Amino acid sequence: MLRGAKNGSVRQTLEAARALIGTQPVAWQIDPPAFARYRITAAPTFVLTRASAAPTACGDDVCLADHDFAKVTGDVSLDYALEAIVRGSPTFAADAENLLTQLRRRP
Repeated sequence: MLRGAKNGSVRQTLEAARALIGTQPVAWQIDPPAFARYRITAAPTFVLTRASAAPTACGDDVCLADHDFAKVTGDVSLDYALEAIVRGSPTFAADAENLLTQLRRRP
């Protein structure tokens, strides 16, 4: 998730994304409101959201309650972020473990 385009240019953003992810099959999007929704103040941040989460208005933004998502901030791997969620957010542990299992099965 990106807050916006690099230097206001979609072309520069695409070039920067290619340089970072290469040929990995990674989905990403530009979504400035997501930073408010998940109270993201630093990047990179990994977010795991409850499927039943219901966003609500919070000031000028749409937010989620703290119990509707777990997040890990830092320059870490996806494996590490999910393991941190397992350790630190018991209500998300099963979902994070399921994602870890799927991730580790990939060649």
